[in-house]
Amino acid sequence: MTRSPTPLPTSGYTLLELLVVLAILSIMAGLFLDMRPWDRRAAADAQMVAATLKAARSKAMAQTGAVKVTFDAAQRSFNLAQGASCSTSSWKSLPGETVQLQKGVSAVIPPGTTWSVCFNARGLATSAASMSLKDKRPPTYTITVFLGGAVQVTS
Repeated sequence: MTRSPTPLPTSGYTLLELLVVLAILSIMAGLFLDMRPWDRRAAADAQMVAATLKAARSKAMAQTGAVKVTFDAAQRSFNLAQGASCSTSSWKSLPGETVQLQKGVSAVIPPGTTWSVCFNARGLATSAASMSLKDKRPPTYTITVFLGGAVQVTS
């Protein structure tokens, strides 16, 4: 007597079907999700400007003079200059101490104003200042310089 083989159950999915579904879901996720969180130019520039402001404050205290940071809207850059005091009219530009904003990052300052901060020999800012940096994605990053010389970046 010969036995006929019993058929195996055919319920479930094959490995190939699961891989096809996984590939389709991966493609859809790539299309609909922002997969470039490292491309945050405004955040990087805000941290760089904050570091430059802190370095300017340290330089003013170390050299017992004044260091002024000015934003040039036409060049989209922050320039450092050195003087005897914040009230002086003659400033000596510090070579190599310029921070350029990356392409795609814009600074938001009130129209018709010049953004500048001066740190005196004690590290104090002569006036409080604030500006925002933004790129094509939210959030906007705000850089605030307090009268005591502290620098803060918020989003």
